[in-house]
Amino acid sequence: MTMKRIPSITGFFKLPACVLALLVMPPVLAYMLNPATGFTGVGHGPDWRLDIVFSKNAMTLKTDEGEVTHHYNKLGPIIRTSENATIYRMKSRDHFMDVVIVHTFCQDIKSGKAYTAKVSISVDGKTYSGCGTEVVPPYDD
Repeated sequence: MTMKRIPSITGFFKLPACVLALLVMPPVLAYMLNPATGFTGVGHGPDWRLDIVFSKNAMTLKTDEGEVTHHYNKLGPIIRTSENATIYRMKSRDHFMDVVIVHTFCQDIKSGKAYTAKVSISVDGKTYSGCGTEVVPPYDD
């Protein structure tokens, strides 16, 4: 007795899955080859800018009142409280700084630009709030 083979529905999905994989892979591969090199945050009232450069283990906060730069060791001072937030805590002889990055949509109040995170900074008793995003270098084929 010969049995007829019934086409499987999973065979139907193989081609679209392959096409989808080809469309999705270049951006995913680009991100894997070019991971974030840092983080930048901005805010207003007063204006400020935060730059974190991962390769230099450095964090610089520039405000109208001046500039504070902290260097930290590779193992710290990152405290992960959840998948959605990262907390940096730095203490030096002259300054104490906490940076809280919550990975959620944020829109700059001055420019209207969309960012991927909300940022809150406390340095030497002053608080700054704003938005930020990871710095990812461009990917060249």
